[in-house]
Amino acid sequence: MTAAAAGGSCSGGCCWVQCMDHTGQQNLTAFGDTGEAIMGCKAERLAETQGIGEAAYEAMVQQRMNAVYSFKLKCFQDTYNDETRRKISISKLTDVDYVAEGRQLLDLIGKVEAGQPIFTAQPAAAGGRAGNMGMGAPMGGAGGGPAGQFGGGGYGG
Repeated sequence: MTAAAAGGSCSGGCCWVQCMDHTGQQNLTAFGDTGEAIMGCKAERLAETQGIGEAAYEAMVQQRMNAVYSFKLKCFQDTYNDETRRKISISKLTDVDYVAEGRQLLDLIGKVEAGQPIFTAQPAAAGGRAGNMGMGAPMGGAGGGPAGQFGGGGYGG
């Protein structure tokens, strides 16, 4: 996932970020330690900065834009008032291992050259509500895509 633009908001220990890769863009939610890792500080510090002034807060968010991470995402659909919504949260955030990513891409190239399928659907978790798209998964579905970048957002305490 590669982020190009920023947008986000924060509330109650939750961080909303906008990310994109070659399959499109997606709004993601991060909670607790994951949100703190994305923003590079504790929620309290970010809230204090936001209280000082909007310019200081925006500078802090701009500083964190386009930082590169690998995401493990959790997806599920929720229906409320006959409206179905897809919710995606970041369940794991790690720094990119470029060597491992390079090996994975070489393996995918080898499969393509051999005529083997490279992307397969991941089965849904128990109850069929949640699915795990895997580390570095494209936001469009199956696993095996490039690493992601943080595209902006905020964190609230």
